[in-house]
Amino acid sequence: MVARLSLSPRFPAPARMTGQDLTQMGQLVKGLGVVQLGQLRRQAIMVALTSLREIDFDEAQAEEILEELLDGDAVTRVFLLL
Repeated sequence: MVARLSLSPRFPAPARMTGQDLTQMGQLVKGLGVVQLGQLRRQAIMVALTSLREIDFDEAQAEEILEELLDGDAVTRVFLLL
């Protein structure tokens, strides 16, 4: 489904998605692959975080989202590993 949507000019590339885009997509966000999730901007994820928490991502997808959120924040990474 997401692959077909991505062909539409109305469907922005992951790197250009806003938090509002992610929120409006709802459960369709789960259809994004790990590579696509890695292209999301940290700010977009932060804005959509409340709605993203409701999605049952697989482990690889969840790790990628966390990676984007924690990009460069070594202190937070260590805290989460404790």
